[in-house]
Amino acid sequence: MITTLVALATLQVGVKASVLELPDPTADVVTIHAYLWRDRNFEREDAAWEVISHSMGEISVTYGPREVSFFGSTAGIAPRVVQAPGFVRVEIVATPAKWQNAVALATSLVSQPSWTANFWQDELAVAKGRVLDPWQNSLWPKPTFPKEMIEQDFSSTHARILDKSGISIVVSGPFERGAAKAVVDQYSKMWEVKPYARLPRYAEEGPWPTEQMLGVSTFELTGKPIRVGESDSAAKFLALIALGAGKDCSTWRTLREEAGLCYRTEGIFWPTQKGFVPRIFMLRRAEESELKYSGMMIDLLRKDIEHYDQITLDRAKAMATQVMTKPSPFACVYVDGNYTLYGQPGDDLRWRGLLYSMGLSSISITKWVETLNQVTEAQLRTAAKDLMDGCQFRLMRGQPSLAR
Repeated sequence: MITTLVALATLQVGVKASVLELPDPTADVVTIHAYLWRDRNFEREDAAWEVISHSMGEISVTYGPREVSFFGSTAGIAPRVVQAPGFVRVEIVATPAKWQNAVALATSLVSQPSWTANFWQDELAVAKGRVLDPWQNSLWPKPTFPKEMIEQDFSSTHARILDKSGISIVVSGPFERGAAKAVVDQYSKMWEVKPYARLPRYAEEGPWPTEQMLGVSTFELTGKPIRVGESDSAAKFLALIALGAGKDCSTWRTLREEAGLCYRTEGIFWPTQKGFVPRIFMLRRAEESELKYSGMMIDLLRKDIEHYDQITLDRAKAMATQVMTKPSPFACVYVDGNYTLYGQPGDDLRWRGLLYSMGLSSISITKWVETLNQVTEAQLRTAAKDLMDGCQFRLMRGQPSLAR
């Protein structure tokens, strides 16, 4: 019997886990963020991930509804789960007396989901019927679902991602440094990665859709990921602010007000494991012959950059401070697939947790704003040109018959 147990133990593979500890003796609560990142956005897993990302975080194999309700809400705040194309984040706030239990719970929810208890069949039906508005569909298009899916599609996909990526845990609050890591290490090593179906060696990432069943077409410029804290990242960050944030940015003035090409323009920072991807959008009514507008979009933005000056720089710095630290109608720094930084409690932890998960130095929002304020006019202009030079263009055509 002992020999059998030893053999099984040697075969069990624990969950890989990394931990960012942010001790804060002045805090009244301990906040835990647990991440599961996709290693690659493989096409064969897109539909499964859509269901996984919306059904995780409710119940785990170890923690049932009663335990999740108790250990997840000791500070009077219910657990929160958010999704993005590349990750799921579970957020739990706990009292100092129960924070270790909350860390164990968060670790379990992302690494040990109970698929039957989380009602994957109901979520699959919801996901298939989910209707996105033009903006939501531009950010995160709905995947194509196979005719039939079974529980193994989700459990196998989750296990493969868990095995390849592991989990990232961020803990902030009044605790001793090293204590959070000890808790995560203890539990992650106990919980095994389940067997899964391996993908073909040359599995491809999912292509971006070229059409959408809406009366709106989405024109998008997508830049190279901005690695916050690395060389030129501050200038690149401000360049996107100058190009796409607020009512005096380049896209608003040139594409909307002067050329009348569209009604909605946006420039956003999109979280991926490689960094924040700059995305510039122009949404307009679908037409039969509309590809010509892409050239106009690019040319007008390039020409506007030539006029960037000290006023442009000052405006970009002020706008960056606003969207990073205060509630703003122009909020554009996404911390998941639906929500941006918005001057709310917990923003700094979400920001720092994302940077940590991206393999970057986990600098605070305050420190980053200070760094942005050191960018010069020449650096801004160069970064804006480089951003446009490195952009890829993509068009999601709408249906002219549906346009009003």
